[in-house]
Amino acid sequence: LFGDGGTAGGAGDGATGGAIETATANGSTSGAGGNAGIGGVGGNAGLLWGSGGAGGHGGNAGNGGDVGSQGKGAIIVPDGTAGNAGSAGSGGNGGTAGLLGGNGGSGGAAGNGATGGLSNGGFVSKAFSSGNGSAGGNGGGGQSAGLLWGAAGAGGAGGDGGAAGPIRGSGGTIGTGGAGGNGGAGGGAGLLGNGAGGGAGGHGVDSGGAGAGGNGGRGGWIYGSGGAGGTGGNVNDVQGAGTGIGGAGGAGGATGLWGNGGTGGDGGSGAQADSGGSPGNGGAGGAGGAAGWLAGNGGTGGIGGAGGIQAGSSNPPGTGGAGGAGGRAGYLFGDGGAGGAGGAGGENQVNGAGGNGGAGGVGGNAGMVGNGGHGGQGGLAGNESGGNGRGGIGGNGGNGGTGGWLNGNGGAGGDAGAGGSQTAKSVGNGYFGGTGGNGGNAGLFGSGGAGGAGGAGGNTNGPNSGSTATNGGDGGAGGTGGTGGLLYGNGGGGGAGGAGGNNTGASAAATRTGGNGGAGGSGGSAQYIGNGGNGGNGGTAGTGPTAPGTAGTGGTGGKRGTLFGNNGTNGT
Repeated sequence: LFGDGGTAGGAGDGATGGAIETATANGSTSGAGGNAGIGGVGGNAGLLWGSGGAGGHGGNAGNGGDVGSQGKGAIIVPDGTAGNAGSAGSGGNGGTAGLLGGNGGSGGAAGNGATGGLSNGGFVSKAFSSGNGSAGGNGGGGQSAGLLWGAAGAGGAGGDGGAAGPIRGSGGTIGTGGAGGNGGAGGGAGLLGNGAGGGAGGHGVDSGGAGAGGNGGRGGWIYGSGGAGGTGGNVNDVQGAGTGIGGAGGAGGATGLWGNGGTGGDGGSGAQADSGGSPGNGGAGGAGGAAGWLAGNGGTGGIGGAGGIQAGSSNPPGTGGAGGAGGRAGYLFGDGGAGGAGGAGGENQVNGAGGNGGAGGVGGNAGMVGNGGHGGQGGLAGNESGGNGRGGIGGNGGNGGTGGWLNGNGGAGGDAGAGGSQTAKSVGNGYFGGTGGNGGNAGLFGSGGAGGAGGAGGNTNGPNSGSTATNGGDGGAGGTGGTGGLLYGNGGGGGAGGAGGNNTGASAAATRTGGNGGAGGSGGSAQYIGNGGNGGNGGTAGTGPTAPGTAGTGGTGGKRGTLFGNNGTNGT
């Protein structure tokens, strides 16, 4: 009935696989790494009262055995295969708390993956390969608190993946990197209190994707905030062929009757590619948690991860991850959560296009009374800095959330990301900025949200060679303003258009013009009583040695209310 559960023991590590230094026959394979143990489960508390024990940590995997690492002999294992790394252990779950009171046990951290074995092709290089790295284990889950008293247990972190083994000699094949493990979920609160945070995702290696962050735990049934989602893991470039995708952020926890939703976790960055392959995309940000049923603010969405850089081939870089959506507000009172910003696109350091920026997350909706959440900002596009090509496209801003159905303003749309620039010493162009997000609509009473600004066009900075015409990137269009309240309220203003990119290319034989400005967004309309929103101004024209671009057109003003009000003015 009463008492605390015991802490679980940590697991043991796997051993390194056996090596082969000099083989007498082709096709020799060294030993695989040993598998690690799984962390123990935390002990459960007494039935009525007591705290659960923490889960044990997972063991680290054993490295794969090497082939010919010492370089002995004139010919070293010409067709040898190095051993793969063993498997990592997952963390144990926490123990349960007593029904009436006590802390929930925290989840154990996972073990890390290990490195594959080295392979030496020797003086006569034939078909030989190094060992694969292994994945990290998953973090253990945290447990919920007791009903009347206690703190929720946090989720355990995911383990990092291991790298592939290196090779010596020519013609060999490098193994694959390991993925990161997922973070464990956080435990929920009792009647009162906050949910626990989710564990962070483990980092991946090369082609191994990163682990996702764990979801945040639920807030108290009566009062409390939801737990934050764990951050997604990044992908590290070790052997050059980085294609792994960044881990997604965990979702923020929801809550019960009264309280704020948890913040979504940020997404991880994608892998850089140094020797071929397509770099990984950034991971998406986690969604913000929903607020309490009666009242509370929705959680903020997580930020998207950056796309991977291209440094080894003409394959496109990674795209930035999308921002997480903002959580909804309480059904009676509260504001919607802001959407998360999109991740930046990866740079292209070789030839081709820069990576596109990620889209901003949508703002959360209000309930009866409250304002809609602000849309997330679009991610910046990646530049092209290595050769012929162009910058990437800026990410679009997220739309604003809807205002309360009785009273409240719509959320503003997110600003868009700028287009990527061309900075190499060759032919290329800056590229398009993203489109601003639309403002959210109001309910019965309230103003519509303003539209987000369009992203600026990318610049063309390189001393472009030859007679090929170049131009700066065009600015993106501004977002449309939201509609005013059904009975009373003004329409939202339209977003400004993005500025055109400048062209500073130095080749006198080429036509070099600036980019065009983006169009301003239209103003939102009023419905019964209220003024229409003003249209957004068009973006300024980019400059160029030959000629500037064309300035963007202004947006149309919104219509007045049918009973009373003024029309919005047109943008310039």
